[in-house]
Amino acid sequence: MTDKRLHQEDYILNSIKSALSTYKSDYSIGSNEQEEMLLSDSLAAVIQPKGQGKKN
Repeated sequence: MTDKRLHQEDYILNSIKSALSTYKSDYSIGSNEQEEMLLSDSLAAVIQPKGQGKKN
């Protein structure tokens, strides 16, 4: 990954999506007494492109 790409939020997000695309999002990774925990419900990503923080 080039240094320039570290500034591109879309590139970072698409890289994560691509890496996870080989997994079934509805795959059960565990359960409690009441319900199963799906892979898609167990992941979160925080993206901070290199450089100063974004202000919206």
